[in-house]
Amino acid sequence: MDFNEKFIEPIGYSQAAEYLLDMVKSEVFVQMDGFISGVFNAKQLEEWVSEDDVNGILFWFCNTGSTRKPILAIQKIREAYQNNPAWLSGLTPNRPPVHGRGLRIVKDLIKKDYSSQASKADILNDIQNEPPINPQNFEYVGSRNVNNMRNQFRSNFSSHVNYPFAYFSTKYGKGSPYFKQFFAQGEITHIRYYLGYSNVEYFSGQRIRIILAPCKPDGSNLKKEDCSVEHIEKFNEVMLLQYSWPPST
Repeated sequence: MDFNEKFIEPIGYSQAAEYLLDMVKSEVFVQMDGFISGVFNAKQLEEWVSEDDVNGILFWFCNTGSTRKPILAIQKIREAYQNNPAWLSGLTPNRPPVHGRGLRIVKDLIKKDYSSQASKADILNDIQNEPPINPQNFEYVGSRNVNNMRNQFRSNFSSHVNYPFAYFSTKYGKGSPYFKQFFAQGEITHIRYYLGYSNVEYFSGQRIRIILAPCKPDGSNLKKEDCSVEHIEKFNEVMLLQYSWPPST
């Protein structure tokens, strides 16, 4: 795997707020009508990342119909990440081990009404104090539908993404896989995602980034006081996962 490690390492709420602030300042936020967040049940994802033959989780960016409101489709994948254009361009929603009802669509989308004058402090306060929510289960969807929806997203946001997906490694991490550390930090039953934006030149052409935040059983975001002592001793704050891979090639 070939990447710059600092762009995939876990982050805290403060760094997440910076990425969200950059999203609010971008034209993408308006085009997406503020729908840059959502919540889903964590059980399926936790099961996938624990499977020995699974190397990654693919999050497909999707659009449907005439709307640019983003939808995420999620699947597991056996293949380890390869940083070469042929492999990246060849990824499709029907890659193994997806069979039958393997693809999931996140149903609970959340609109963020941040004003153009929002500050990092405003956004940080918001994401640290998300209200409880009881998310629905995933909706199963066929690979052909996801393929059409991801192509539509790529067409709508071609100047912001070269590839309409983010690949999260289930094996990579310092000490142990980051996903394993993520689920071990507290009682996590749901995951809230955010779509941030990166102005770092390193990500030219692949600026929309997914951020995953852990949620408690009531659907609100995990706070430092909810984390295990062992986790705080190691990480010192709530761990959020980020990924903007692949970048421009």
